[in-house]
Amino acid sequence: MNENSNLNNFLDKMRALRTFVNSVEPILMGKIESNLRENKRSFQPFFKMLKIDPETNAITIDEEQKKLFEEKYGMKWTDNGNKKTLELKPGALTDDFTRAIEHFKLTHDQIEMLYQNSLMNLITYFETVISGLIKEHLTRQGDFKNKSLTFEQISQLGNLDEAKEFLLEKEVHDLMYKGFDVWILYIKKNLKLSMGYLDPVKDQLIEIFQRRNLFTHNNGVANNIYISRIAPQYAKNTTVGSKIVISKTYLEESINLIENMGNLILLENWKKKEPKNEKRAFYIGELLDEHFKCERWELVKSYSRFLMGDKGLPQSSQLVGQVNYWQSFKWLNQFNEVKEDVMNADFSANRGDFQLCLLALQDKEKEFFSLLNKSYPSYISLEKLKNWPIFKEMRKIERIKTFIKNAEHKEERKTKSIKEQTEEAIKQFEKLDKEVDEVINKNKEKDQDKSNIFNKDRLI
Repeated sequence: MNENSNLNNFLDKMRALRTFVNSVEPILMGKIESNLRENKRSFQPFFKMLKIDPETNAITIDEEQKKLFEEKYGMKWTDNGNKKTLELKPGALTDDFTRAIEHFKLTHDQIEMLYQNSLMNLITYFETVISGLIKEHLTRQGDFKNKSLTFEQISQLGNLDEAKEFLLEKEVHDLMYKGFDVWILYIKKNLKLSMGYLDPVKDQLIEIFQRRNLFTHNNGVANNIYISRIAPQYAKNTTVGSKIVISKTYLEESINLIENMGNLILLENWKKKEPKNEKRAFYIGELLDEHFKCERWELVKSYSRFLMGDKGLPQSSQLVGQVNYWQSFKWLNQFNEVKEDVMNADFSANRGDFQLCLLALQDKEKEFFSLLNKSYPSYISLEKLKNWPIFKEMRKIERIKTFIKNAEHKEERKTKSIKEQTEEAIKQFEKLDKEVDEVINKNKEKDQDKSNIFNKDRLI
């Protein structure tokens, strides 16, 4: 399997996972909202206790209503820091309320299950990337001289090829069983990858893996193994026995991080093996386009950094990486970190579209407008001008708005003209086709007349 296929397979899984979560979650949230609407009378005692801040929409407990509720229903709150429970005296509330609560809890549990299973699948996809790289290396350069099989194993396997495959799979399994740190060390040492991009997020990655293990082996309840293996900042406020929760935000951040690291590992491996393969720039471009649309600027920054540093690719590809790297800082409100580099950059030797991007980043409206008149449509299309996020601020300026409107009208007239020309060409073709048919039919009639005369002569 080539490098591009490995990347596409991994990315397809990430897309499928995001789509699955984003499709199922609204259905479950809709069930909760429907349950609350249908049983609002049953929930009324609870709703009376809630206060909503009209400015922030923050929900708090009305202490006076809470006290009345406690006295009427024998309510008792328990708060151990990680888990809050509510006890009511028997028969305090109606059967309708009980059923509504049970329905609410069932749907809530389904949402938790969605997040938990999605996290488990996410880690499995990443492990597949790692095990695939290890297996590929062992297949190509692996040394099994120190490995042995029993006579019984050999007889069960049947032939030498199956024996080699068995040893290969066992070696990969044994390495994967040893955990994240061992995988990374193996890949660094044997595949000669730097993997420096892992260093800033290593603690976060380990916590994600350990949380997955916690749900796989301990029903999501924190134990000493989990707490001892994660960094102190992630263990804060977590005690043995406390229930660990996977929120939507946590899952989204985990998907972004795992996708980012998985892609970077595969991209670096590809770069190592085929430094001048320009398909890599195309693949990264697709990634950037996808994350532009969803405004995942941390991912844009990461992939752009890789692209601008990929010296085996054409200079234009590296420049695309440079521009989008700077752009990501702008939308992350971190522009001051790169502002000096942006303001000192000189793209005068580059194409018009690159120059426009730099001027947009530099907020040079006058120069941008002047160059736009020269660059459209040769270097920058109307579609790019209207949709590229890097031009977002420029599109708010009145004369740029006017320019875009005028360009749209020209495009419409051009499209209309092409349509009219096409329709006229079709009419002319149909007319010509009709004339050809008429000539053919006349010739057929002449041939038929000749044939009739010939046959008549023969009869005579």
